[in-house]
Amino acid sequence: MGPDAYVALHGLIKRYGDDHAVRDLHLEMAEGEFVCLLGPSGCGKTTTLRMIAGFVEPDGGSVAIDGRELSGVPPHRRPTSIVFQDYALFPHMTVRRNIGYGLRAQRVPAEQARRRIEAMLELLALEQLGDRYPNQLSGGQQQRVALARSLVTEPKVLLMDEPLSNLDAKMRIRLRTELRQLHKRLGLTTVYVTHDQEEALSMADRVAVMDRGELQQYATPDKLYHQPVNRFVADFIGLNNLLPARCESIGGDDLLLVLDDGQLVTADAREQTHLPKPGDRVLLSMRPENLKRLPPAGPGQRGDPAERRNRISGKVIGQQFLGALSRTLVRVADRDVFVDEYETSGRGLANEITLSVQPSRIRVFPGS
Repeated sequence: MGPDAYVALHGLIKRYGDDHAVRDLHLEMAEGEFVCLLGPSGCGKTTTLRMIAGFVEPDGGSVAIDGRELSGVPPHRRPTSIVFQDYALFPHMTVRRNIGYGLRAQRVPAEQARRRIEAMLELLALEQLGDRYPNQLSGGQQQRVALARSLVTEPKVLLMDEPLSNLDAKMRIRLRTELRQLHKRLGLTTVYVTHDQEEALSMADRVAVMDRGELQQYATPDKLYHQPVNRFVADFIGLNNLLPARCESIGGDDLLLVLDDGQLVTADAREQTHLPKPGDRVLLSMRPENLKRLPPAGPGQRGDPAERRNRISGKVIGQQFLGALSRTLVRVADRDVFVDEYETSGRGLANEITLSVQPSRIRVFPGS
């Protein structure tokens, strides 16, 4: 376990028959950190969360919190509390009784329990709702009650299993902001499961991207977006363009690549996780906002020399108005790529277009 690890998952394995739900997972979290487990359905993120909570027994590996290994420790004796996707509120109990349920299980003295319940009502802006029942609450209010019920037991680690997935889009945006602000106030170590990448990138200190039971990358949101380590992460996080090419040569910091239609592209070799060899088939990853439209070449033309090195010709086949930006669809080397522009005034929908991208903004992955 690393010196700063507060939650440590080492070699976690979970099998169902011949299928691995989680395969040799190693993950460490610092005290007070907000970590998101992110990935598509069936990637193993919820199984991982339930192994931390003790609801699922691992077939291998270990879970430790604050230096204590938890093998064989039942859920109610672990220093964790979980907020479920459906909130699991008791319909016959008032908000106050729902929040205090865990305190009764812990046999907290009545007066102390009352103070803690009232503190949670105030913390989560539920003071006026204490005597209501769950069917008298909105979805957002029910989510806050479920959160209060988890927090009132004063866990060392808060676990959240897609708690916002049943809410409408505007409510999700508002509540994820509230959750993040609450986390900053409390400094509580939090593990949050979601399939929504925007949710993960906007809330987490670090994100663990999973696929088919395996950890693909564990990094800050900024690094995940700008420095994905493989094709899966590049394609899963945000909108991306993937163009097949062939590695022509490597010289110094320059990686020379040839698109399938013969156009040359230069990438920065220092930015790559794995360098290809000359002749290797590769995929070039480029974010839509990093592709720039170039004006026609002419005498005295100025611009970023790094961008001018990469002149990529294509044919415009469509355009979408998305409010704050305009998204242009361009055919390049028999592939469609997206180009996002935030300042589009005075730019018509031309048939032919020349694009450029800085070499440092291109990621190169094996494949075709």
